Amino acid sequence: LRGVAVVRPSAVAAAMPRAGIVAHHGDPAVAEAALLAGRPQILLPMALEQRVTARALAALRVGIALTGEQPAARLPETVHALLTDQTWRDRALFWAKRLGEEARPDALGAIVSGCEALA
Repeated sequence: LRGVAVVRPSAVAAAMPRAGIVAHHGDPAVAEAALLAGRPQILLPMALEQRVTARALAALRVGIALTGEQPAARLPETVHALLTDQTWRDRALFWAKRLGEEARPDALGAIVSGCEALA
């Protein structure tokens, strides 16, 4: 397919600026990276955590979850909708801006500091 890139998980954040939309299984880290980059998402969830993520993104109207019978069959029309209807991009950019303005705790830093305090 012309214009489609398959990206290794370690390169997801670096690929976001070039992406028009992001299609994935609903991994929370990929979903967060796409949301912070303001990219609409197509979700093909398989596991429970992925379904929860897909539902949350669909509720924000920044992604479409393809579930049920033969979800991949609906992929072409969903890609077309997300790329041609500007409201999807607008909502994704709205949430990117809103989330980017929020203070985000450094969870890993807190865990390391706590471990160092125990030593």
